[in-house]
Amino acid sequence: FCLTLPPQRAYNHFRPPLSLMYLSAALDKSGIPSAIIDPKIDEWKEELLAKAEAWTISEIRRLHPRYVGISCYTNEYDRAMKAAKAVKQFDQDVIVVVGGIHPTIRPEDFFYEGTPVDIAVIGEGEKTIVELVKAIEAKKNLGAIDGIAFMRGGRCCRTNPPCAVQNLDSIPMQAYENVDMSYYLTPNPFAIRGVFLSAFYMLITRGCPSNCNFCVNKNLRNVYAGGGAYFRFRSPENVLEEILYVKKKYSPDAFYIIDDAFTLRRDYVEKFCGLLCRNKAGLLWGCSTKVTAVDSDLLKKMKRAGCIQIDFGVESGSDESLRRMKKGITAGQIRKAFDLCRGAGIRTFANILLNYPGETREDVIKTVELLDKIRPSVVSLNIFLPYVGTDIYEESGLNLKKEEYSLFGAESYDLIKDPRFRFAGHDIDFRQFFNEHHNRYNRPMNFIKGHVSPAYLGQLMKSRRKILYARESIDLIRHFIKHSRKL
Repeated sequence: FCLTLPPQRAYNHFRPPLSLMYLSAALDKSGIPSAIIDPKIDEWKEELLAKAEAWTISEIRRLHPRYVGISCYTNEYDRAMKAAKAVKQFDQDVIVVVGGIHPTIRPEDFFYEGTPVDIAVIGEGEKTIVELVKAIEAKKNLGAIDGIAFMRGGRCCRTNPPCAVQNLDSIPMQAYENVDMSYYLTPNPFAIRGVFLSAFYMLITRGCPSNCNFCVNKNLRNVYAGGGAYFRFRSPENVLEEILYVKKKYSPDAFYIIDDAFTLRRDYVEKFCGLLCRNKAGLLWGCSTKVTAVDSDLLKKMKRAGCIQIDFGVESGSDESLRRMKKGITAGQIRKAFDLCRGAGIRTFANILLNYPGETREDVIKTVELLDKIRPSVVSLNIFLPYVGTDIYEESGLNLKKEEYSLFGAESYDLIKDPRFRFAGHDIDFRQFFNEHHNRYNRPMNFIKGHVSPAYLGQLMKSRRKILYARESIDLIRHFIKHSRKL
């Protein structure tokens, strides 16, 4: 079973394909050999994307698998289908399976006359993909497998909804050995953003309890059958086992918890931090969470356990905008969370969302004023786009054709020139706004502070990658100089 991604994700800032690693581990544990085809490019250029695409197909041809699995976001639809067609062209008998966000939200998009796709997996795939292979090999009826879609009688047929895995500890540890961990552990500033580290990524939860109407995660709940929790945690012991395994085998210096709301269960975080301290994990780490889910005592415990940065979805400094987004937070709560992190000596990352429906010039001014008050260590300014599957996409009346999904892969500042994607109720030039404010908030001194702290310097002294840090740091400085000149 070959697992791969469309070429857009070949340029990924050292983030491994976690979903494929989990699927690969589940297949391998069930006695079904798997391989992850994971091309890499170091610059976003069409000719490099084409090379990554060609290399992927050549690797699939070389491995000659019985099954090919392709993960797909909405903006990758065209490339995913192109890859599926290429596979069928050299071997019509290969069974092509698609999975990921878009097949989960819109499986019908993959089935039409002459489609190169055989099966779409809906929702979490570890259990489904194993059942699927076993059923095909035993020539059993696919209709009995929950959580898939396929062509029958010239139309898309969906089976019963899948059940969300309740015991996340039952899912095998992601298959680190099936990707190039030497590449992914190259020191970089993208995992714990703004801090140069050799870090790996971890998933601790599944699902999200928030109701943000710009995020597809909210509506993924509707995909699953009832009878269980949607927001689930791995046990702290299970997470620690993975951390210690990766530390022993690959010698990283840090990890990043990629979940959206890591600290939502206070008791969980306290136990997790206690385990890290008692087992002397000795790694720096960062996480993401909600501004309403931190307090002074908890932050001190996280700091003691190695946490150096927390990422928050700030989105806006306007209470009215936050209310429209259904964020469930206020500007006052944002200020409090950032003050608490500063008091605990933990760096902060603020994610900002512009071009939101109903956004006024006053909302943008309030956002700038809030950023001046909370003074994040790192700020990311993003343009809102209504992705398929979100409440706002459905409410916007966009109703894009399949051939238009690739628009989501365009440069956002160019895309919003199309009035269909310009949602803000003002005429602010967002590209000019970015050029004025990106460097203002991401000051070199903020970057330097993260690299002269005792925690960072102590970790660097212990690292087995000192030479790599020096080499990659020089390359990073060159990149920043080049980028600054463009701005």
